[in-house]
Amino acid sequence: MLDGMHAAGENGVSLVTQDVEALLRSRSGALPSGYGFMPLLGRVRGMTRPAVATMQFSIHSRSQPELDGLHLRFDDASLRLEPNGDDEIGPGWQAMLTWYSVICDSLSVAYGYGDWEDLFLQTVIPPSRRDVSERRVDLLFRINCFGPALVERFGRTHLLNSPAEAVIALRYGGVIIGGKLSYLEGNRPSFSETAGHLRMRERANQPATGLQPPRITCPSPRPIRTRS
Repeated sequence: MLDGMHAAGENGVSLVTQDVEALLRSRSGALPSGYGFMPLLGRVRGMTRPAVATMQFSIHSRSQPELDGLHLRFDDASLRLEPNGDDEIGPGWQAMLTWYSVICDSLSVAYGYGDWEDLFLQTVIPPSRRDVSERRVDLLFRINCFGPALVERFGRTHLLNSPAEAVIALRYGGVIIGGKLSYLEGNRPSFSETAGHLRMRERANQPATGLQPPRITCPSPRPIRTRS
């Protein structure tokens, strides 16, 4: 358990500081095993127990000091829930998108991505901080957060008109794109369409196109979910 945290009964833990980042960076030298992880608990419709996640700030990069890293890991229990009624996305995925949107908005994320953990252990090398700084991002993940610089690169209207399952415009200028938002594996036409729309790869073993993303101005964006 982190220094500066104490038990809060059935609701898990609570912080005794408002400056969480300073708390996580407050130690130097070797860290105890597991130190630096912040436990996260949330509620999801259809689950009796809290949804569980962890958050950890990465070590500062001397070569890319303008960018820091943040790692989030969500337990998949809530992602197994099926959509309700007319919803296209299950309640667990909806909750995760909401939580992720709040984090990206609060930290003004330059670029974020998310997918199944085994994907990164097997085949995928995610973009480096240098890639993000140079706006060289060309692989589409299940969850993608494009910060203001990348939004400018792709074109804001073009991003907002993506045929993705989830398109979320954030207050700080970023845009979240989500696809294949299901626990069951298998491609969905909208994911391939979104990758084609943005001229991005949808698989790690797919050759890069070498094309710049189009800058298209559409007269009227389709309806999107927006955080305000």
